[in-house]
Amino acid sequence: MNTLPELLAAAVKTRARIAQEIAPVLAVYPVTKHLALLDAHDPVGSYQYRSEALLRYERELLAAFPEETRRFHAVIMLQLIERSLARIDSLKLPSDVADRCVRNCARIIGNIDASDIDYMYLNNDRYDKDLAAASLRLLCAGVMKVHPVYALERLPKRKPLTWAKCLLHVGPRGTFYEGHVDTNDPLSMAEFTEDGWNRFHLNVAGLLERCSVQGLMGASWFYDPALQEVSPHLGYLRRLVMENGGLSVNMGTRETDIANATRWSATRKRAYSDGRYVPVSYLLIWLRKDLLDWARRARQPAS
Repeated sequence: MNTLPELLAAAVKTRARIAQEIAPVLAVYPVTKHLALLDAHDPVGSYQYRSEALLRYERELLAAFPEETRRFHAVIMLQLIERSLARIDSLKLPSDVADRCVRNCARIIGNIDASDIDYMYLNNDRYDKDLAAASLRLLCAGVMKVHPVYALERLPKRKPLTWAKCLLHVGPRGTFYEGHVDTNDPLSMAEFTEDGWNRFHLNVAGLLERCSVQGLMGASWFYDPALQEVSPHLGYLRRLVMENGGLSVNMGTRETDIANATRWSATRKRAYSDGRYVPVSYLLIWLRKDLLDWARRARQPAS
């Protein structure tokens, strides 16, 4: 991996080249204005930047320069990366998390330098995740990327006891880290193993030890207990959390759950087609104390 100074130099060089190509756009829509709109977002909440002021600015940009918006977004992305790389040491992140964030920035810089920017438009999830990672709104913790959310805004009230237990532990404005898989990041997807799953949660524990966030949460079809039958090799995804104090909420089935569950496996696709399996999304919640207790045990050397 390149050193931080080398990555910074590469980001600056690529940004300067693209900025020169779209100088007329930047004269009307300066980078500083766009960065200010991004920075105005609450640091707690969705990884997607969606303020009304930003959306209005994006609509104006698209109307004025429809052919240049992707290169404009590439310049914004690189500027964010430059800022993030310059301050990452001051954030005192766990070393593995910091290293993964830097490597992720290197990946994005390389993609932009190779003109892989066709995806850089609003409402594209790959762009949303890269933008949030470039600004360190999303932290690369391994197989998932995490960001803080207000816990009670994410918790459904369909399971009152779980909701009440979380309220008791985190309070009305308490925060959790929310985890997201990024299928467009090969470095992250390479960690989709049982060992990688453990490393991810140890990294989250390291983050929790440095802040006041009250736990980890996330919803997915791969937390469905039915996978123990249809895809037993994925059973560890739910088992690690639930065998160590985790909470679980059935979130029902959406079309995206069916699409994602059957996309990656011919076995699950056949079971769904045969009516033997219907993907269900489950929300898993791992409260701070329980996750840290597990991490302390996991860090102990084997006797």
